[in-house]
Amino acid sequence: MKAIAKRRSRMSRQSSGRRVEITARDLEIFRLLARYRYLRSHFIHGFIGGDRTRLLDRLGRLYHDGRYIGRPPQQWQLPNCRHTPVIYELDKRGAEALTEHGEDTTWARPAGQGQLLHSLMACEIVAAIELAARDHALLRFVPLQEILSHPRMSPAARARARRDTVPIHGLNNAAVVPDAVFGLEYRVGAEKTYRFFALEADRDTMPLTRRKSAGSNHIEKLRRYRTIIEQGIHRTQLGLPNLFVLTVTSTQPHLERMTEAAGRAIGPSRYFLFMAMPHLGTDGEGLKMNRLLYAPWVRVGAEALCLQKT
Repeated sequence: MKAIAKRRSRMSRQSSGRRVEITARDLEIFRLLARYRYLRSHFIHGFIGGDRTRLLDRLGRLYHDGRYIGRPPQQWQLPNCRHTPVIYELDKRGAEALTEHGEDTTWARPAGQGQLLHSLMACEIVAAIELAARDHALLRFVPLQEILSHPRMSPAARARARRDTVPIHGLNNAAVVPDAVFGLEYRVGAEKTYRFFALEADRDTMPLTRRKSAGSNHIEKLRRYRTIIEQGIHRTQLGLPNLFVLTVTSTQPHLERMTEAAGRAIGPSRYFLFMAMPHLGTDGEGLKMNRLLYAPWVRVGAEALCLQKT
C-alpha cells in the first residue's frame, strides 16, 4: 500500500530535499513579486493563469525546497489564517535568479517586516485594478516602472522612487509618500488619453485630523496633495499631465466621515476619489473586487467617477 505523503506546514519551511530547477514560469512569478511587495496565492494565479492546483504546488516547492519566495510570518497571527490564501513575497534567492537572467532587480529586494495588513491592502488594490484592466479591451494598466522610464520624470524624483511608489515633494520640501503610483491608458479610436493615480490605503488606523500638528493624519495628506495638484508639482517632478488621488478605506461609516472632513478641509475637487472596500487586504477577497475599476468612486462636490470611463 502506497504511503500517504505528509502535508507540509504552511508556517515554516520543510524541505523535501528535491532540487528545484527554475522555469520561465517561475521567473514570471518572481517578476510579479518583485513589482508587488505582497501578493496572495489567488492573485498570483490571476496574473499567471493555468491550473490552480499545480500553481499552488509549485509555489509550495519554491517556498519549501527552493527558498526563492517567502511567506511573511506576520500572516500567521491573522484571524482565520489557516483558511485563507497564503501571502507571498520575493526572497533573496528569487531576486538572485532574476539577476542571473539579466533582470533589473531594483524592485526585487526582499520585503521588510513592516505593517503587513496596510501594505497588503495597497498591493491588492493596485493588483485588482491591473487585473480588471487586462479584461477591458480599451484600457491598459501603466505600472510605476513605465512612469519612471519617461524622459519627463525628474532625475531627483526617479532617484527617490521605491518599488511601488515615488515620494512627491511639495512646498517647503514637505513630502507626501503615496502607497502606490500607477496610471491607466484609455484608447478611444486612434486616440490615447491617460489618468495617473496616487493611492492612499486606509484601514481606519490613521486619524483623520489631529489637534496638534505633530504626527500623520489623512486630511493633512490630502491638503499636501491639493497643493501638489494646484501648483502643478506632479508635472515638474513626475512628468505626469494629471494626478488623481484615490483613497480606499475599510468601512462605509468611515468613508462618510472622511468625505465630510475632506469637504471642509480641501473643498470641492474632481481629483480626490473615495471608496469603501470592507475586508480588502484581510481575507483574500480582493481578486473579486473588480468594482474598483467599474463602480463609482465618490467625489466631494463633483460627480462620481468610474475609473474605466474616459
